[in-house]
Amino acid sequence: GVLKEPSALTLDATGRAWVWFDDGVAFYDNGSWKQFQSPVVAPVPPESISLDARGWLWMGSFDRGVAVFNGSAWSSYSKGTQSLSSDKVEELTTDSLGRVWVATSYGLSVFDGSQWQTYRMDNSDLMDSRVTFVSVERDGPFLLPPIDKPKASIIGWLGFENGDPLAQKRIEICAEQPVLENFGSTPCNGQPFHV
Repeated sequence: GVLKEPSALTLDATGRAWVWFDDGVAFYDNGSWKQFQSPVVAPVPPESISLDARGWLWMGSFDRGVAVFNGSAWSSYSKGTQSLSSDKVEELTTDSLGRVWVATSYGLSVFDGSQWQTYRMDNSDLMDSRVTFVSVERDGPFLLPPIDKPKASIIGWLGFENGDPLAQKRIEICAEQPVLENFGSTPCNGQPFHV
């Protein structure tokens, strides 16, 4: 009976199934589906969905950040709103305290119910800023506040295998791995860190 093909599923505290369908969410109740179309998320399948302790549905997208549905209204968080350090969400989950944990291609962002905090290599003890998955149990771990670390530098040279230098070429450094195929601007354009 779902009007559109669902692409993700999660269960709420009562065991009721919530599904993501193209551009919104739906749940099955009293013999029919109740659907809620999202005005803040483009019609792309989410990377992951999770219900928090309040029953709010959180969805992380491939390149548009996070959307949340509180049962009646939608809102979104992204790099543009300065909530996340990357709009590419790898995975998200919630803990029993209501915190939302978002693994992105440029850090781990945690929402405590009122504000976001992002952890990366430059402000925490993470071993890599690319976080590909996240899983928490019950209340989740205690998090230390971000720390200021000394700035670093990169020294090196680019050349051919025979030792000749690569001269008169533009070099771009970015935090996220470039895609294999590129059309239009450079693969680093628009990434969280780009030099």
